[in-house]
Amino acid sequence: MDQARKVLLQAAAWAIVSGAAFAASSAAAKLAGVRLPPAEVSLFRALAAAIVVAVVFRLEAMDWRQARDPGWHAVRIVSGVAALIAFMFAVTALPIAVAQLLLMTRVLLMPVVARILLGERLSGRLALAAVVGMVGAAVTVWPALTVGGQVLGVLAALGAAVSTALSQTAVRRLGATNSPALIVCIYGIGAAALLVPVTAVTGWVTPPASSWGALAVLGVAAALAQYAAVAAFRLGPVAYIAPLDLTGIPIAAAVGYLLFGDVPSRFDLVGAVLIIGSAWYVIRTGAPEGNATMSRGA
Repeated sequence: MDQARKVLLQAAAWAIVSGAAFAASSAAAKLAGVRLPPAEVSLFRALAAAIVVAVVFRLEAMDWRQARDPGWHAVRIVSGVAALIAFMFAVTALPIAVAQLLLMTRVLLMPVVARILLGERLSGRLALAAVVGMVGAAVTVWPALTVGGQVLGVLAALGAAVSTALSQTAVRRLGATNSPALIVCIYGIGAAALLVPVTAVTGWVTPPASSWGALAVLGVAAALAQYAAVAAFRLGPVAYIAPLDLTGIPIAAAVGYLLFGDVPSRFDLVGAVLIIGSAWYVIRTGAPEGNATMSRGA
């Protein structure tokens, strides 16, 4: 096996580890969310991610004077925090796999948001893929619309997808004037800082002893997901790595089944085929060949 192929396999392995860790963090958030508000769970997750950012990118060595476009950094931070809080609520109200599946529609929304905000060209094929994927989302959520608690979860998951699409569009815009390391570091610090007052306003709940285990897993798994994603995209091109993000859906389904007894319905399966197929097409069509830093949004 040649060296280039070994590097690609290592990148793929890191991407799959990232997907598994993200599913684990979602499961931990679901357990912690039983007793803690979404903003507080988001704060713990953001603090863990900020620690990883500090370790991986060495904040003391960062040239902060090179930062540009503060307005777009603000858009990235606010929309990213909104996505995180919404997704933390969604995983408490929905099966983990359904929440992640709906979050995946961010990939379908990004070309539309980029067309509106950045003036990027939106081809007819990408627009059609987005429509097909959103039909898949509608199929997935149809049964949930008859369950009161799950309706709010569906709205939260879709809100997280829209906010993430906005956040990642801001990343695309910032990429023209800022280094990937600066973008990640400014977001990591800004998100954690913003969530402190948000948590104070929404109400701090002292975590009971039974929640600290879930919060610890949440922090470690979220940190691992971020670190593994960075490692994957450092080793492999976006066009090769990004589709592997889709492996998080079946992993989340397995975690949901093992921990919570969630069994996918036929609506979930049909919706998953449409969403994953459409997302795969959008990624393969629109992904550049260079390296980038993965952004899972939530």
